[in-house]
Amino acid sequence: MTLASTPWRKVILLLVLIIALGLRLYDVNWDEYQHAHPDERWITMVATTIHLPQDWRDALNPRKSTFNPLYDPYAGHPRNFAYGHLPLYLLTILAGVLSALASVVKHLSPALASLLHQLPDYDHINLLGRVLSAFIDTGTVYLVYLLGKRIYGFATGLLAAAFVAFTVSHIQLAHFYAFDPVATFFVVLAVYFSACLAQEGSVRYALLAGAAAGMAVSSKFSAMPVLAAVAAACLAASCPPLEKEQEDAPRFPQLNGLSLAARLLILAGLAAFVAFAITSPFAILDFKAYIAQIVEQGKMVRGEIDLPYTRQYRGTTPFVYHIEQELRWGMGWTLGITAFAGFAWTLWRGLRRRLSPAEWVILAWVIPYFALTGSFMVKFMRYMLPVLPFLSLMGAHLLLSLSVKLFSPAHKATDTADLVSAEHQPTSSAPDPDTADLVSAEHQSISSAPDPDTADLVSAEHQSISSAPDLVSGARKRRTSPWPLILITLVLLPTILWTLAFVNGVYGGIHPWVAASRWIYANVPEGSVIAVEHWDDELPKPLREPGMNSAAHGYRHVTLPLYEEDTEQKFNIIKDALRQADYIVIASNRLYRSIPRLPPRYPMTIRYYELLFSGKLGFEKVAEFTSYPRLGPWVIPDDDADESFTVYDHPKPMVFKKVRELSDEEWWQLLGGTWEGAIPGYVGGPVEEEQRRRRPSLLLDTPVDRLPVIDDFRWNGLANANPIAAIVIWWLAVEVIGLAAWPLAHLAFRRLHLRGYVLSKSLGLLLIAYVNWLLASLRLGRNTALTVFLSLCLVAAAGYALWRRHRREMADFWRENRRGILLGEAIFAGAYLIFVFIRLLNPDLWHPWNGGEKPMELAFLNAILKSAYFPPYDPYYAGGYINYYYYGQYIVSVLIKLTGIKPTIAFNLAVPTLFALTVVKASCVGASLAGNGEPGDVSG
Repeated sequence: MTLASTPWRKVILLLVLIIALGLRLYDVNWDEYQHAHPDERWITMVATTIHLPQDWRDALNPRKSTFNPLYDPYAGHPRNFAYGHLPLYLLTILAGVLSALASVVKHLSPALASLLHQLPDYDHINLLGRVLSAFIDTGTVYLVYLLGKRIYGFATGLLAAAFVAFTVSHIQLAHFYAFDPVATFFVVLAVYFSACLAQEGSVRYALLAGAAAGMAVSSKFSAMPVLAAVAAACLAASCPPLEKEQEDAPRFPQLNGLSLAARLLILAGLAAFVAFAITSPFAILDFKAYIAQIVEQGKMVRGEIDLPYTRQYRGTTPFVYHIEQELRWGMGWTLGITAFAGFAWTLWRGLRRRLSPAEWVILAWVIPYFALTGSFMVKFMRYMLPVLPFLSLMGAHLLLSLSVKLFSPAHKATDTADLVSAEHQPTSSAPDPDTADLVSAEHQSISSAPDPDTADLVSAEHQSISSAPDLVSGARKRRTSPWPLILITLVLLPTILWTLAFVNGVYGGIHPWVAASRWIYANVPEGSVIAVEHWDDELPKPLREPGMNSAAHGYRHVTLPLYEEDTEQKFNIIKDALRQADYIVIASNRLYRSIPRLPPRYPMTIRYYELLFSGKLGFEKVAEFTSYPRLGPWVIPDDDADESFTVYDHPKPMVFKKVRELSDEEWWQLLGGTWEGAIPGYVGGPVEEEQRRRRPSLLLDTPVDRLPVIDDFRWNGLANANPIAAIVIWWLAVEVIGLAAWPLAHLAFRRLHLRGYVLSKSLGLLLIAYVNWLLASLRLGRNTALTVFLSLCLVAAAGYALWRRHRREMADFWRENRRGILLGEAIFAGAYLIFVFIRLLNPDLWHPWNGGEKPMELAFLNAILKSAYFPPYDPYYAGGYINYYYYGQYIVSVLIKLTGIKPTIAFNLAVPTLFALTVVKASCVGASLAGNGEPGDVSG
């Protein structure tokens, strides 16, 4: 019997599910009735008020019904319940049913009857919720197996299920009843039925997919994008099957297919609405309150409203933050890298149109959800839970495909047939026993052809069966390759070890708040004053042991309002509170990790924490309590993980004891005036603040009087004394540059008129200028006439090398097109001389109203000529550099350094040159567009 046979498949799957459930049920009372998770705490409080109405006529009245989580009929005011309604009803119904069973079992087991009777109360209904969450998340593991097996085969489904079973994010969130596991379960269920719909086009699957999607949205409104997966499945179901030779082509529905898609979509939409209405009736009956909650939550996640418990995400990078947290903590490095690589691989295959319809359905959920949620300012790790099962599935598919491609070539009988011989095998229409309890007579056929990217995997497995039938029967033994198993182990084993370390360290000991509370009761004298932080839990917690509460010890608490704006009033409040306090107890890192993310807003509070932790406020740390992930002697500190990863089930409380009283003078020396300059309401983050600190000061790094003196640009006495000579020398310089760059232009602009000959002047000037500018900017050379000349030589050398290679071709080109070339030169010279004459009519560069911007341009030009390095110094801002466009003036400065003509003359020659270059370039473009002949034809 091989591992691919049905009994072994069921045994392995059952083992994975049992392990998954055990990890999720391990120590459900991890906080010892302390309700450490604030969301779960509020859900529990609301759940205890949901019960059968005294008058059934009020059952659907939003203002009187005890079923409405959005309104408190006893208090007579709306209730803030920004969570899904279906999980709340599941919990209260289950608690009510089990409590009703207490009278049935009281004669059999009084202890069990007592437990069942207590389940609806505040201290037990949350524990029931955690058990329910554990079972539901284990159900997600099973659904991932079904989805993977349907799309890829047994091996991928099993491996993906194992990945999800050992994912720390799943295990941690299953220890809370905060609705994310419930929403994830229904999302995976909706995608599974959508995949079935895409493959088979059944109305039944359209109804099931729609109903599951409706329950997903009822569990958490952010699951709304799952409707895109249902819509994609309806569209895929309407596409005609491809012929063998068309399997790489995109599939589009035909006209009758669109009609089918519309019908399926309407049915699925109706099913979704009905399921949502039944499971969240007051979302419709009290629609205004429901939408108000959604709008408020939308503003919260986008950062439009400033809430203390979201400030830790200010300045974090969208998408990158989520990926980093999942890689480091939520999934672990090996599983995380595999999962995200699988996602990237699936996207790549999608771009190549090599995905099956069911895979497109998965992407139709993952892409919009991740694109939307990943962009939020608020980035609680639980937001990523609904996509983790699909990332695990894509990672499992990638891993198995790689293992077969690398170690089991298709032309050989694969050695991994025991593990993956069922991969892509389910081609019969017989019901699958693994899903018989979910959907009767489920077809396991795969409608699409094997993906070319996984052809090795498919062909190898099918060859294992067809070419060697004894592999299945077991009649002949084969040598097996260990490499696929090694590859899987390299990913799975570190994930398992990280999971065991997390479960052992976090849930295998005492919750830090409980340990800290016991320490305080044992070591802090009665009647002590304890300073605690607002927006966090107060310690010590009341424990169930006799005398374990603050009242019994006479403790008094004073609150430190550290999230308030930094002002002198806040300074006095902190000073007075700490003068009263004998101890400071910090329950978690909630404040001291988030406040430093806003330095402009909290300069004093940040300084306060620095002084407290360094012992300079008169308090010293006397106790600290941790429950880090631990495996044997290895401890894994996770202090820098996302706050929501640590602050609920394994925070790090600290106790500080007063050792001396500070005087007013000491207080002022330490914190006095530190609030000045604080920006109230600032919601930037460390990224923006770091950018602000690193923003260029617009000052040179060297004082101007210490900069190298560059004065080598007025060397041409002849040109500076004779304007006619200056006009000719300037024109000759441009011609020389053009000739040096002509071979480059001849090659680069072969499609243009005259092969771009007239563009060679502009090209050469730009190349010479860029080489010189790059050297001066990188400080590899100075902006001198010598460097400019060397840049010209470099361009000329490149041109000469090309000319040597193409000299015959260029000689032929000259003979055939010399009239056109000479005409271009005549146009350039004529335009140049015409504009020189215009400048002679008004050569003034500094006229108070006719000069325009020329005084500024001349100032910039002189600054560039005199600067050894770039950016050049600012002639209008002493000690600064030019923070404006200067490259145009810089190009002119290159010609000035080459010709040695002084700037006041060169300026009036540069303007005609730019005009002439524009004219010849326009003529070249016009002739090329006219297309009267081939490039290079004179007639053009």
